Amino acid sequence: MNIIWKQTALQSLIQLDMWREDNGWSAIGEHLVEVIENYFVKQEMSIYIPGKVVAIKGVPIHMRMVLISPGKSEPYKVF
Repeated sequence: MNIIWKQTALQSLIQLDMWREDNGWSAIGEHLVEVIENYFVKQEMSIYIPGKVVAIKGVPIHMRMVLISPGKSEPYKVF
């Protein structure tokens, strides 16, 4: 699986490291990225695409809901 990080997630890790350094602690952002990527790379992903188009307030939109189950966990809803 290819892991793609949102820029906001990476920015949050940078801010966390800056806060930790201000308090005299070592940075952990790179370690967290490595641990998270190693976790998801090892997962078997199952994808289920329901047959119905998503509707918001009764109006159909051009999205479909996808349920993703990493390993044996409960599925996550993705639009």
